Amino acid sequence: KRIGGADVILVPSSPISQPGWKGQVLHQKELEELMGGLAAKSLDRDFTHLLTGYIGSSSFLNHIPELIRQLRQHNSNLVFVCDPVLGDNGRMCVPESYVDIYRDYIIPLADIVTPNQYEAELLTGKPILDADDAWTVIDNIHSMGCPSVFLSSAHLGYDDYLLGFASRVSGKKKTTATLKCPLVHTSFTGTGELYAALVLAWMSRTGDDVVATLEHTTATVQAVLNRTSQSATGKNGEGAGKKGPYHLKLIQSKSDIEEPNIIVKCKSSLDSDVDWQ
Repeated sequence: KRIGGADVILVPSSPISQPGWKGQVLHQKELEELMGGLAAKSLDRDFTHLLTGYIGSSSFLNHIPELIRQLRQHNSNLVFVCDPVLGDNGRMCVPESYVDIYRDYIIPLADIVTPNQYEAELLTGKPILDADDAWTVIDNIHSMGCPSVFLSSAHLGYDDYLLGFASRVSGKKKTTATLKCPLVHTSFTGTGELYAALVLAWMSRTGDDVVATLEHTTATVQAVLNRTSQSATGKNGEGAGKKGPYHLKLIQSKSDIEEPNIIVKCKSSLDSDVDWQ
């Protein structure tokens, strides 16, 4: 986000969020204190975007709706991007109660949501076995009140590819986009966070163009993953001999974040006369 030209204030919900590592978890009390400090300096009036990711405390998570309401009192146009971190590959990394909190209280306040396949299935209670299922689940998330949905990755029977989906409803028009990108057969940490931050940046930069956003976001993620994989698994790589998940080479990928080389293009469509409420 900083590389993209944004001034960022970080609120560390969990200073060490890597599964299996130790570290403190912030709760509602600490969040209120941090926001109180910003309010004392009138800095809470300047927010244009809010991005949430991994949250390690249920009290912290439960306070997010109130935080959004407070920020929108100062800026009714605040864009809230929610990465509903619940888990991946069939395994949850947070308490099951988070599913209801996200579905019933947080996603209805979001402008953009970026779940992976497993998270989208948990939020809607519906399996994703093919592209039609993916669009059904995305429409379900739209019906929760969120106008823009990015399904970051879906394994739909391909051994070497992932599918990405995006959809935006504005008035009675719905724009959709999908693409197929090569699967990098290495384990990483932080991919979802990178994806959500890029979606925020490109939706802002392109005026909510989901097609351009999906293409640019995917191009950057692919470049970062490939660079990280090559560094980690190459004979002379610094990670040679180590087992993943590997931390992303973000600094080394600065140019790919700023101006990604778009290799994979989207298939897109525009439907009119849509009623999703």
